Amino acid sequence: MIDERVLGMMPSHALLINTARGALVDLGALAAALDEKRLAGAGLDVFEHEPLPAEHALHSIETAVVTPHAAFYSEESLKDLQRKAAEQLRAALAGRAAALPGQRLTASAPDSDQSLVVERVLGEDHRAVLGDE
Repeated sequence: MIDERVLGMMPSHALLINTARGALVDLGALAAALDEKRLAGAGLDVFEHEPLPAEHALHSIETAVVTPHAAFYSEESLKDLQRKAAEQLRAALAGRAAALPGQRLTASAPDSDQSLVVERVLGEDHRAVLGDE
């Protein structure tokens, strides 16, 4: 388990990434290490209890990237994931807050550029993914 002791052994420029199992990382100890600048950053998409509660300290720490876990494969789930990613990108480009707790998307672009940016990310079939056709 990655707890306070293990985090204390990491250099302050280290990044902790966990996409394996939520219970591997003590989130309280991680939040404290990030808040006290003893760790440079963290990226997590798995949590012991999912989804991570909106009031959890990690959501307010700028050096923490917290996203929902997506482990799957089916044609339906792939289309759903593409649609959700496109919706988040569209919201970010429009300057709106992301719909999911913990995501801080702040990019913006003029309306005329949004379609082009979405197309670059999702490919030419982005209108079908977004339901714009």
